[in-house]
Amino acid sequence: MDCVSPTESTYSSPADPTKGVSFYIAHSKQFLKTQQVVELTGSGTSINTIVCVASMLSDQGLVTIEKIHTSLEYDSEEDTLKAKIEIWLEKTDAFFDKMALEELEKEEERKEKKKSRRSKRNG
Repeated sequence: MDCVSPTESTYSSPADPTKGVSFYIAHSKQFLKTQQVVELTGSGTSINTIVCVASMLSDQGLVTIEKIHTSLEYDSEEDTLKAKIEIWLEKTDAFFDKMALEELEKEEERKEKKKSRRSKRNG
């Protein structure tokens, strides 16, 4: 998967089947902190990952899906055509508020786990 901004700043991360969707969601969120628009691209088996990432970020209200483009690209290693998808995501106005809320929730979870561990040790 590649995440590419429309500016000169570029973030690129090849899709790796050993990494889950959450890995790419976290990377996309990090990149969106500094960019208004992000382009996700994937080909072959990484298409499902790209679509899932875009869908989940949209469902969370962090982005709007601005454009989807599909095409075929030539794979010289396999001498065949591969499906390719490009999805442009634009950060919503609520992005930073939702990210701050997410961080607060994570911090509360960490505190709860820490408290639970302490009570187990003392109990």
